[in-house]
Amino acid sequence: MEVVQNAEDAGAREVRVVHDVRTTAQIPMSPEIARFLQGPALCLFNNAVFSEEDWRGIRKLGDSIKKEDPLRVGQFGLGFKSVFHLTDYVTIVSGHQVMFIDPSECEKMWACVSLCDLPDLLATPVCLELWGNYMTAEHLREGYFPGTVFWLPLRQETSDLSATIYTPDRVTQLFDSFSKAVPICLTFLKSLEHVSLRKVEVDGEAVVLHQVEVEGPTLQTVRRERQQLQQRLKESEGCPEEAITCHYDVCVTSSDPQVSRQTMLVLHYLPGRHDAAAVHHQGPNTRISTR
Repeated sequence: MEVVQNAEDAGAREVRVVHDVRTTAQIPMSPEIARFLQGPALCLFNNAVFSEEDWRGIRKLGDSIKKEDPLRVGQFGLGFKSVFHLTDYVTIVSGHQVMFIDPSECEKMWACVSLCDLPDLLATPVCLELWGNYMTAEHLREGYFPGTVFWLPLRQETSDLSATIYTPDRVTQLFDSFSKAVPICLTFLKSLEHVSLRKVEVDGEAVVLHQVEVEGPTLQTVRRERQQLQQRLKESEGCPEEAITCHYDVCVTSSDPQVSRQTMLVLHYLPGRHDAAAVHHQGPNTRISTR
């Protein structure tokens, strides 16, 4: 959930979590980056771009820049380290940059190249073979990708980082747990509207395993209320003089037939600096008020 939370912080509306079962041993690539692009892998895509703050946060893995921002859910730093339960290496593609992270390199665990220079290390056809579901040749030519991709080679044998090995069965268990948590998480987040779990088969075909999204006639209202809430939170720097409240109906649909559609009334409430108010809700047919 950590990377989903960080996508939310970045303002993304869509997240795809993809189990790519292809092996990459036969794919030609520079020895410098081969370990970072192994397969099978977990690939995480969202349609927001890393800010300079995000890049700095990733570089400072031990001390998150988000700890002083009360509006952000995740933390690039301690929280992001959770990905190393799955993998020994991380590749991040976002905006103009590509970052390779190897925590075993104590002197400098990360290295960056510009996206326009990536084909010098990884030929364009190979980039598109790996990430063609997310980016295009035009993105590579222009040196800018309007989204973010995390590529996490799944650990196939024990290492100094962890003894945990991620088999296909273990990934299935991970996806099952994740799919149960997503509908509730999506309801209360401020940006995300669509989360899907997918699998890329050996032949490269992408299959949607599960998806959850906010939809229906309430979507535009939800977007408007969320944007206004974020603006008010930003202006108050998370500590308003008076309480901030916001409520709206959210319709969430799921590909799970047991919970195909559910509508919830969502209330966001942040007390004011000198506010001792309580929230009172007296049933589905009453107005929400604070006092």
